[in-house]
Amino acid sequence: MKHHYHFNHTILPLEVEIDEEILTYKANIKQQQLPLAQLKYFYFNEPYATAQYELILAYENKKHQLQRLRIYSNLEEKGFLALIDFLKQNYASTDISDRSVEEAYSLLGSKNLSLSVIFSFIWGSTVIVALLLLPLLLHGLESSTPSQIPLDQISQSQHSYIELIDAQAALDFQALVEQNSVLQGNQNQAYQKENPKHTILFPLVSKDWQVHQEIVLIAKFTGDIELIKDKNHWFGIVRNRLWEGIGEQEKKLMLKQNLRLSPQVKIIEIDHTPQQELNIFLLIFGIYGFLSLSVTLYFKFKNQEAQKTKIPLNPNQDREIALDEDLE
Repeated sequence: MKHHYHFNHTILPLEVEIDEEILTYKANIKQQQLPLAQLKYFYFNEPYATAQYELILAYENKKHQLQRLRIYSNLEEKGFLALIDFLKQNYASTDISDRSVEEAYSLLGSKNLSLSVIFSFIWGSTVIVALLLLPLLLHGLESSTPSQIPLDQISQSQHSYIELIDAQAALDFQALVEQNSVLQGNQNQAYQKENPKHTILFPLVSKDWQVHQEIVLIAKFTGDIELIKDKNHWFGIVRNRLWEGIGEQEKKLMLKQNLRLSPQVKIIEIDHTPQQELNIFLLIFGIYGFLSLSVTLYFKFKNQEAQKTKIPLNPNQDREIALDEDLE
């Protein structure tokens, strides 16, 4: 007699068919068969860290090696719970659902994928965040003394924290980063009057620079523009580490002004220091690391608490275990 059990995991429809001691697990076009005569253990793991059921079936293959089939289900799926009842009624001797998670997984020669997946995601994303922040760390580890670089050598320079003493701001060609646009004349003056502290882009050029000449360095400045109008001494962080560089949007803002940009054009954040870069790295990574650690400890604590109060699927199971102990 065939038995069919239909249920879902997330939005995926699944089916288990049992026919003459052969259990067939069907997930879309994927099928896996398990000979129930070789079933050694099955473990029904109730949800404690994620909103799903987990069934692990362990059986011996022809080489007497232990193999496993994992089946997941959404909560309260009648087909899945009916499958558990069938196994408990017909293969009770292989049921280890009353064991602790650690003991059961040890017998199964497996590990808790629910927590493993969660922890892998948490710490994997933490590593990704660290990699994304790596340029900040590299800038932060630079010497606190800026390197003096002539403007005409900026394209070949590999220094990050630099000082320029032979450059001036071409503020007639500035672009507003906040509005992602270029404002001219009265519009520009009106905006600056209303927003004294804002972020702008402008070329840094030599004193004898002409409009038809290429731009090799774009400055990014946040603050009151009045402070830099007559400035000729600059320092800051050049974005030249790993994948850093001038962004496409920043290039477009400069090209809108009919400027010629050098193929090796670089961008410098004015008044930024290595210590500021390091502080930003530590702040962002520290917050993310703290959250990751907190979530990890939360799930581990929740897992431990769940094992202390684990409720079996069969409400009479605890009483039956107690009776067995009394008989012994």
